[in-house]
Amino acid sequence: MVKIIIKGIILSLILNVNAFSSTGYGDLKLSYNSVENLIKYLDSNSVHNRTLGADQKGTPSFFSVTSNGEISGYSYCPRGYSCRPSPAVALRSCKDRGGNNCKVFARGRKIVWNKVNYRISRKATRQEIIKILEDLGFYGENVAIKENPKITKKKENLKKENKENIVSQLKSLKDLYNSGDLSKEQYEKAKKKLLD
Repeated sequence: MVKIIIKGIILSLILNVNAFSSTGYGDLKLSYNSVENLIKYLDSNSVHNRTLGADQKGTPSFFSVTSNGEISGYSYCPRGYSCRPSPAVALRSCKDRGGNNCKVFARGRKIVWNKVNYRISRKATRQEIIKILEDLGFYGENVAIKENPKITKKKENLKKENKENIVSQLKSLKDLYNSGDLSKEQYEKAKKKLLD
């Protein structure tokens, strides 16, 4: 009986050491997709695995990410279960998505990358989580972040429409100037205002 207890203690120590030895360090900026995955991971009402029926929802266990922040994966403990803490499932999930050098970013609701040890509240909204990541330096506009393709497309369309609108207005101004309705001074002033 004593041998079983000692084996259990040694096994739990090994698992805990393994959990912390796979923790990530260094500069990290999460991609848009990794942030969305982290938000889903933190939401205990998210459906994590549709094939598990009642076990498809649960509490966050481990969140892993590649050192460049592009690819991530996570594990969760289904509701009503008592799960053994191990980052193996989260690391495998990250690697299965094409990630190399996957490391643990969060354990439970706590960000552990670079020993930050910042706990995110269960009540934190999507915007609050993004703000926390920005404040901690894990997300922001100062790096090349892969943006949501829908947002990128909208921005490109707006830029295109804006350019077309300016060209159209410049043509109208030129027509007014050519017809004599605008003096050269009025034309130059209006043109400068449009181009600024």
